[in-house]
Amino acid sequence: MVIELTRTTSRIITEPLPQDDPKVRKPDITRARTMLGWDPKIALRDGLARTIEYFRGLVGSDRMAPRAPLAARSPVGSVA
Repeated sequence: MVIELTRTTSRIITEPLPQDDPKVRKPDITRARTMLGWDPKIALRDGLARTIEYFRGLVGSDRMAPRAPLAARSPVGSVA
């Protein structure tokens, strides 16, 4: 869905998970519903579209720090 909404030609590359990676990324919002009366009001597709547009607005702005070229970055978990 993200590739569709961003209209990118990027590919999704899967790699082995780090040892400490959380395997489940679907939070249970039951407590928010029961204790706070909260329910999500925005559909996933709409929320993703809004998020994508927000970050598109940051690209090239002084609010987005420049990144080093990929080849110059340290591997994840390494110390420079």
